[in-house]
Amino acid sequence: WLAQLKRLDDPHTLDLALKYIRKYIISKLEQPQIPSFLACFSQSTDHKSRRQCSRIGWLLVFQGLCELLPATIVTKHAQRISSAICLYVSDPDQAVRNACCTAVERLVNNTSAALDVIVAPFLSLLRSTHRWQAQDGACQCLVKCIDALKNTTTTTGNDPVELQILQATARKLLNVTRSMVKKIHPSAKSSLYLVLLACAQTLASVNVVGPQ
Repeated sequence: WLAQLKRLDDPHTLDLALKYIRKYIISKLEQPQIPSFLACFSQSTDHKSRRQCSRIGWLLVFQGLCELLPATIVTKHAQRISSAICLYVSDPDQAVRNACCTAVERLVNNTSAALDVIVAPFLSLLRSTHRWQAQDGACQCLVKCIDALKNTTTTTGNDPVELQILQATARKLLNVTRSMVKKIHPSAKSSLYLVLLACAQTLASVNVVGPQ
């Protein structure tokens, strides 16, 4: 059934199918079924092979996984889900890249997995690709990751251990992305600067809260 769904390219039909998936499939998935379920929505490297509504639709499936499954299951499969999202960040359509950001934000908000695990696919892509769309999409997702973790940490009472983890992650991400400024495509530089800004603001806020 899921294999047939991939052939749908009509927005209205796809919307109905996605509602069905959320209600009758995702909510009933068991942990061993997650890898094969994710594989059903793996993105082809040829983004032109699917219409925009389909590509955004599959990202909504990943978003549904993060929202509907217990956090323990999402945590166990956080790296797989992050990697599945990352396959779409090089899409030439900005709307699809925006959907990637929303999906990865939901992932960070609904898992206790280390942020290093979630950002790893995007950092790897950033290091290896020369396509500006991929660099732009990866940077946008990194910004969402760090902002989501910062918001989650500050709303849970500024736990000292969580603040230390946030500080270490932001510093590592800052150092890695800072080294890429000269290598990144001009069209993606503004997004990279947003990553640097998000990391710097996070470190500043942690330093303010930490000693209290």
